[in-house]
Amino acid sequence: LQLSGGIGRRLAVDLESAVTPTTRTLVIVDSLGGSVDSAIAAANFIRSNGLTLRVERSCMSACVALFAAARRRELYPNAVLGLHQSSAVVEGGDASEVDRVYDELLRQAGFSEAVLARRAKTMPDGMDLLLPTRDAESLPSFVFVDERSNRPLSPGHAGIIYVAAQFSKDPAEAAQLRGQALQLALKVHPELASLQGVRMVARWDTRDVPGFQTTISDL
Repeated sequence: LQLSGGIGRRLAVDLESAVTPTTRTLVIVDSLGGSVDSAIAAANFIRSNGLTLRVERSCMSACVALFAAARRRELYPNAVLGLHQSSAVVEGGDASEVDRVYDELLRQAGFSEAVLARRAKTMPDGMDLLLPTRDAESLPSFVFVDERSNRPLSPGHAGIIYVAAQFSKDPAEAAQLRGQALQLALKVHPELASLQGVRMVARWDTRDVPGFQTTISDL
């Protein structure tokens, strides 16, 4: 069962209609969020039915409530989560109580207090981005899975895929990102610093990124 797009007021009701006894996994393809109040109701449904939730691309704002409530959480290596303050416009009034309930849901799931503090400081028109390959220690337990087979990946393998995605961008942009991306992967996943790990990263089309080998040796 796949979800994509905004979270409307009927999400929990729609899930109840769509989920069958054989449904095990809910897939978030790409969602910018929507109503937190509705997302919390849907999250309660996901929790009570013990569903797995997989994020393929992005799960932002209210969508993270669904991720938090899942029995098992799966992420593609390049998936991204995002949080910010609730919007009084979207929630139809004072959002402070909605924020309090949302924070407690995130806290119980295992989001760090640092993440909750950053959420509280991020205005509704902004977004605090959480990258699983960088912020794993601040997130509740999850498993990286392969984009083609959906089989589990080690954090090190996921880090390599993330770095490779950065280098697949336009060469000029990749040249600016290469040092930051590689240092990020090595910081979060020290196992990439092994000789074999460096060789694996170095295989990614270095011809399009001048100075990549120097970047590796400089680290």
